[in-house]
Amino acid sequence: MRIRANMVRVALVLCVMVGCTSTMPKTIYLPKLGPSVFGYFAKGQPIAAVKSDGAFVLTALEPIVIGRTYMRLWVMYRNDSEVPYLMEPGGFVRMTTTRLADKQSKSCQPTRPSKILAQISDEAAIAMISQTIGGALQAASVQPTTATTHGSVTSGGQSASFDSTTVVNDQSAKVARVSDQTSASLAATATWYDAYKRSVDQGVLRRHTIFPGQSVNGYIYFTLPDGILHPNDRSRFDPSVFLASKEYAQAIEFNLPGGAQTVTFTPIPGE
Repeated sequence: MRIRANMVRVALVLCVMVGCTSTMPKTIYLPKLGPSVFGYFAKGQPIAAVKSDGAFVLTALEPIVIGRTYMRLWVMYRNDSEVPYLMEPGGFVRMTTTRLADKQSKSCQPTRPSKILAQISDEAAIAMISQTIGGALQAASVQPTTATTHGSVTSGGQSASFDSTTVVNDQSAKVARVSDQTSASLAATATWYDAYKRSVDQGVLRRHTIFPGQSVNGYIYFTLPDGILHPNDRSRFDPSVFLASKEYAQAIEFNLPGGAQTVTFTPIPGE
């Protein structure tokens, strides 16, 4: 009976969360790519990967309503160093909201996990991660990787150009291609789902010691920082105003062992 009660509780929470967001205009937060930031779209979900000395991070950002409006950051952290790493969300990550119209910015720390857990259980959070992030990563992992080579040949004074395309479907072959920097942004996605599957599902991320070779994943929540929303938005504020708005970008700064890395998420219309 307890198991059934827990399952019902998770289902109810999921219905409430999906019901709140499904009727609102969809806003997707697209990560800006860079030398240390790769990105991928799968099933409409943008996911970014960040590589640093001693760490590998997958992340995605979205607005969500659970009682009030939050920015919800999904993070998977893999410890690639030789020493244990203490994950403390409060010191690990920071969000800076920028009003695109005038470039005014304000930063904030994550909301306390205990406050979030009073509104949503770990079980419900894990189920949401499995449905959205897990499905997107799985789709990315099975999509064939293609590599196209452009060239030309000369014979009898005549030149002709050609394109040679190789499709790599085998996962081990895709992983091997990571060493080829020219196709790293594509081939690396083959390892993302495997890293996610091997990680500890924590639901709402809390303080956690990650040993070498191990990984953990879960949600970190941010409340919208005071003083950055337009006065009109603040005075008539309800969650749909922010969820429908394309006026606020979010920069997530990760404090990693190899140095800080920032992923900037820009809002775009959803599908």
